[in-house]
Formats: sequence, C-alpha cells, structure tokens
Amino acid sequence: MKSISYILFSIVCLLLTFSCKTGKTQLATSSMTVSFVVLQKGNLYGAGEENIASGLYAAYEHASSLALVEKMNRINVEIDTTKLPKKDFYTGSALLFIFDDVRGSGGHEISIENILTRNDTLFVQAKKHAPKGPASTVMTQPYVIVSLEKPTLPVQLEFIE
Repeated sequence: MKSISYILFSIVCLLLTFSCKTGKTQLATSSMTVSFVVLQKGNLYGAGEENIASGLYAAYEHASSLALVEKMNRINVEIDTTKLPKKDFYTGSALLFIFDDVRGSGGHEISIENILTRNDTLFVQAKKHAPKGPASTVMTQPYVIVSLEKPTLPVQLEFIE
C-alpha cells in the first residue's frame, strides 16, 4: 500500500512539474521621447586649450552654466553670456552641453537626434558628423547646447550611427 501511495505521489509531482509553464518573463521596456530645444551649436577653436573633455555636462543652475560658458570662451569668445537663460529659467528647466572630441580639422559637427527616457535614465542620443569634402586645417571641438525640462532621472550620453 505504501508503494502504491508513493508511486501515485510521484506521478502527481511529475505531472505538476511538467504542467507548469517554465520560461523567463521579461519586463516591458518602454521609452518616452522628451522635448528639447537646440539653443546653440558650433565649434570651439582653441585647439583644446579650453580643456573641456568630450561628453555631456548638465547645468541645473545659472552659476554652473555660466562657469561652463566662461570656460568655453577662455580662448575665443564663442557664446554671448548675456544670451544665456536668466536665473529663473532653472527652476523648471536645465541646459545640457554636449561636446565632441577635439578634431584635427574643421567641418565636424554634432547633432542631437533624440532625448528619451528608458529604464529610469534620460538618454541623450547624439550623432557625430564628419566634414563633407575638403575641410580647413584648424583644430575644432564641436558642441551643442540644448534646453529641456529639468530632468529628475540620471542623464547619459549615447552616440548613435
């Protein structure tokens, strides 16, 4: 009798084991586009002497954006500081400064293709553009400045092709 109970119990366990669905459940990864405005784009012409590394710099207050613009203007005046947003702009908005590497010629450009939230991160998708045709032999560092609603998520730069 014990052996029949044991066999029945084993069969029930096997049936339960194989009847359960096995598989990994994946969380849906949704992304949402964030609106932004390109305020200025151009090139620094200080041959890297501005000492600004390529990457993304977020300015959440007037003083930090002013300090970065003054660094950009260290060799050649590129940006008129009076055209920067006023202090009250930063209560609900921010500026993102995106810099490319220092390049050995002119004609290089950087553009922002999209800004979106994905996986609790704000991704700034940028694209690098090489010169078309002959380019000047001056060293440049492409940049772009955008304004957007002040993000509550961490911000990350992502170069796309």
